[in-house]
Amino acid sequence: MKPIRDISEHPLDILKFAIATMSQGHRCVLAIIAHIEGPSARAIGAMMAISDMGQYAGYVSNGCVDADIANHALRVLNGDEKKRRVRYGAGSPYLDIRLPCGGAVEIEFIIEPDVGVLSDAIEKLEQRQPISLTIKSDGGVHTTSSIAIDDPSGFVLSYAPPLHIVIAGRGEEVIALSRLARAARYSVAVFSPDKDVLDVCETLGTSTTSLNSISSAPNFPNDSWSAIICLFHDHEWESDLLISALKTQAYYIGAMGSPRTQATRLEELRNRGIDEISLKRIRGPIGLIPSVRDASKLAISALAEIVDLYRAEPK
Repeated sequence: MKPIRDISEHPLDILKFAIATMSQGHRCVLAIIAHIEGPSARAIGAMMAISDMGQYAGYVSNGCVDADIANHALRVLNGDEKKRRVRYGAGSPYLDIRLPCGGAVEIEFIIEPDVGVLSDAIEKLEQRQPISLTIKSDGGVHTTSSIAIDDPSGFVLSYAPPLHIVIAGRGEEVIALSRLARAARYSVAVFSPDKDVLDVCETLGTSTTSLNSISSAPNFPNDSWSAIICLFHDHEWESDLLISALKTQAYYIGAMGSPRTQATRLEELRNRGIDEISLKRIRGPIGLIPSVRDASKLAISALAEIVDLYRAEPK
């Protein structure tokens, strides 16, 4: 069988791969970045899951060492290798494997992690709750809620739920942002009064909801790892949607339009009783690239801002 390589980035997808592998009767290893010195392509906590069939999900480098990590995991499973922590890069015994960035990473190998722990972690992440995993010196993995951190050689990793993007709007901008976000493998929900927009977005793998009237504001997801963005040219649709968005804990709320449009928008919300602190949560103009007019460029600009703030915001 040709090895399958899944470039999933978020631990939720990688842990699901591990659970699926073990539920089919196969053995599995988690490989997690435990230590970094100098520059590194990925952060501490980045992980891979490798099955005994040589299939794996996730990555910890830009291809520099992932294949060797998968091979090491197979040797560990077969009993041909005892090392559960391996160093790559500067100071590594593997002289033929070098990291182009010049740094070093240490990878912790967790053999056949506890299915119950992984299932609990998956459940919490799917419920939009953050998780912490404790990696013990004996190679075990636990949720920190279930075991004290009493092992000086162990370490704790924290993971936020994956980014979820809610798009409310109509027109090509909605389709362009949905297509780009889905290509990046983000979860996307689209709310629109336009059936044609909803139909196209459904083919992209988004969840879709029809907006039946200007005052039919939906209940948006209420967590700190969701972004809500309004993409309307006819801005009368926005007020109720933005008021609904402000009732959530969304880390990002934005609306399309010029600085003049933003000023008008905020004044309308001010007249409807929205306080100044809440109004400051609404970003506009949106995006990292100023004054873009094409749907595709706006999508790139807005998604870059959404991802940047997801990465930067304390959770």
